Amino acid sequence: MPTTEQSLELFRLFKTLIKKANDAWNRNSPDSLTISQFRMLHILASQGKHKVAELADLLQVTSGAVTGMADRMIRFGLITRFRDEADRRVVYLEITQEGIRRKDELGTIYHTLFARVFEQISEEDKAHLQRIFTHMHDLLEFTDKE
Repeated sequence: MPTTEQSLELFRLFKTLIKKANDAWNRNSPDSLTISQFRMLHILASQGKHKVAELADLLQVTSGAVTGMADRMIRFGLITRFRDEADRRVVYLEITQEGIRRKDELGTIYHTLFARVFEQISEEDKAHLQRIFTHMHDLLEFTDKE
């Protein structure tokens, strides 16, 4: 069993890694779109329209956070919001052509920033990281259900 100090250090390292990644993104994103907004564009471009709650689950944020991100992205002309014709309570978000263009530009920035890091990590180590993160995710999800 890991010591409290070890688990706290692992948590600190993980949090620092995420902060450094976000800081690098924010320094290099030309229009101040966040990495979460880029992820939203990527999801909408690759999977099509989504309900706000679905995007919140995929992005691991609240529906309110998705609504805030969407409001800003709608102002930039990157996505549209529309209601389901059959059930007017249901609201969808969909990417625009401008959103696809920006997603492609931001994808190049993302690749430039993070590919060089991942290229220096062996395939075996990346597989270990993916396995460990998935396992930790599953353990925490199981804990939430208890």
